[in-house]
Amino acid sequence: MDKRKSNVRWTLAALAVAAVLTAIVLMMEQPPPAIASVKSALGLQRDTAADAPRAKPICTSPVNPNVAVPIDCIPQHLANLPPDPGPAGMKTIEGIDSDKDGVRDDVQRFIAENYGDSQRAVLALTGLAKLALKEVELGDSVSKEQAKTLAPEIMKATVCFSRSVSEELINRRASELVQIKVTNTPERYERLQKFENLLAGVYPLNTAPTPEVCGYDPALLPN
Repeated sequence: MDKRKSNVRWTLAALAVAAVLTAIVLMMEQPPPAIASVKSALGLQRDTAADAPRAKPICTSPVNPNVAVPIDCIPQHLANLPPDPGPAGMKTIEGIDSDKDGVRDDVQRFIAENYGDSQRAVLALTGLAKLALKEVELGDSVSKEQAKTLAPEIMKATVCFSRSVSEELINRRASELVQIKVTNTPERYERLQKFENLLAGVYPLNTAPTPEVCGYDPALLPN
């Protein structure tokens, strides 16, 4: 009886060894994705896909800026932002604008992350950012007369911002901080200064109605 049990044990052990050897042979013959699957099945490698955190859903309602940011969903104003370009975005004057919306990705993210709870602020600051980026782009290559042609648009964006956002946001120097982000390299800062020197004392007043100045009516936006 003991001899029979011993034979059964040896048989099972031999089958187990054969199965492992077969799996290893198959693993060596398969392309990399299949190798990973076999290794995972044998317990030789963790299933990283199973371990990866699930993407958070987008929040179903706007986030109240007066409470903590939710941890179980992505606020609507932070969804679908382009990735932070990092150092690569500072290698050239133009930087990186991967979604081609006219604003560098790092500037777009800065506005959304700091002021995205207010649609009025995002639109007004984006308008200012686009013109500041234009100043940086042209600062080394235009004459005083050419620079003057952009002055009315710069004034419009400035007036739109001052009329459409809260006094608290103005006091927080939001427009200045966005300009600092736009000019975040010495070359960009130098170009913007050159352009603004060309326009010293040139900016025209604009007393048109706010919807005309902004190109939209801030009063129709919820916040």
